[in-house]
Amino acid sequence: MKADNGGYNESDLVSLLARMDGKAVKSLYDRYVEFLTAVCARYIADDNDRKDVLQECFIRIFTSLGKFEFRGEGSLKAWMARIVVNESLRFLKKNSNYGFIEYGDRLPDMVDEPEPEGIPDDVLNDMILSLPPGYRMVFNLYVFERKSHKEIAAMLGIGESSSASQFSRAKALLARKIKEYRGRQDGERPVGLHAGAARSGDALTRGVSQPDGAQHERHGFKPFSKAVVFAYLPFLWLTV
Repeated sequence: MKADNGGYNESDLVSLLARMDGKAVKSLYDRYVEFLTAVCARYIADDNDRKDVLQECFIRIFTSLGKFEFRGEGSLKAWMARIVVNESLRFLKKNSNYGFIEYGDRLPDMVDEPEPEGIPDDVLNDMILSLPPGYRMVFNLYVFERKSHKEIAAMLGIGESSSASQFSRAKALLARKIKEYRGRQDGERPVGLHAGAARSGDALTRGVSQPDGAQHERHGFKPFSKAVVFAYLPFLWLTV
């Protein structure tokens, strides 16, 4: 059965994928590539690294479909997002350039909450990507994946208090970056245009959580990946 958007609903898509239906493979890729790119972009700042991670993610997705258990509409999307998060974390943890680091300047334990209202999505996304990798991992897991500090500590192999400290420092850095950005904008804004008038915002998560938008072209996977994904199709099903 076709969904309202012209594609298959997830239940039918999963059934067709189990029968090695090529159109279903293309449909899955086309429907979710931008969303999964956005998930990966929360963690991986470098374009080339992101492409490598996403390639591994799609290989893992297609070779693991036989283990996927459908639990209602949205479960396939959530399952693929978990794969992308796990692969992104695996990449960051094994790369020597992506360890947890501490800033030399002291940041207060109690900080003002970042206030993203009025900050353009691409600017907010870049602020989060500019956080030190350890801070960024904890921040993303806590805010976007809704993990507790206990869960984050287990995932990253750190102490629970360390997770909470990294999150506090990430918020402090974001608050500082937002304040500095607003200061620059206020200095450039014509007299009479107040700070919130340039662009409205919804929430801190909106900038990198949306699957659609211009920022995904900049962090995109789509231009090169179809050839990569479909090159693997002849043997992907043999490994499920």
